[in-house]
Amino acid sequence: MNTPASLSFEPTSITASQGDQIPVDILIYSGKDSVISTDVYITYDPQLLEVTERIDGGDLFQSVGVKQIAPGKAYVYGINVDIAQAKPAQGTIARIYFQALSSGTTKLQIDCVPFSKQTSQIVSQQEELTNIIHCDSTRTHTSTVTISGDDVLGASTQNILSLYRWHIGAVVLVAILTATLYMRYRKLTKEISSQ
Repeated sequence: MNTPASLSFEPTSITASQGDQIPVDILIYSGKDSVISTDVYITYDPQLLEVTERIDGGDLFQSVGVKQIAPGKAYVYGINVDIAQAKPAQGTIARIYFQALSSGTTKLQIDCVPFSKQTSQIVSQQEELTNIIHCDSTRTHTSTVTISGDDVLGASTQNILSLYRWHIGAVVLVAILTATLYMRYRKLTKEISSQ
């Protein structure tokens, strides 16, 4: 049985901290079909993630790009400008980067709806430039991104430092008070003994 042409993410599970840049590879598999281009539409929670314009191309396409087309929706393309360079595609289209905005969990999903205008596709190098993507298979390939909030340890450390400073201040104050009382006591003792 042939594996259908599809798109996917690597890794399929990501853990990051708020403020991190998160690299995600977009993978393609076309079986024996040579590919001239691909369009990848990705959805995610815009409250948690934002796609950046940073992209590292793989070795399958001569030209790659990424852009945000709406909040929570990114578009990635790969094109072989020279048709002679088209070959069966199995590997990385590109590595894109997301900015982690706030804590929570979201799924990166590939939009794929047959016969829709703005949908993911894999275009083969046939005369008809046929879209060979298998949407059912592609939609199952998701990536879960979990973002933790501000560093809890860092916040605790700040509280501990404040408490520590307060304790040191109290100890110094008690020491000064004790020294003052002791000096008065000695002065009074000397006055009494000299009478």
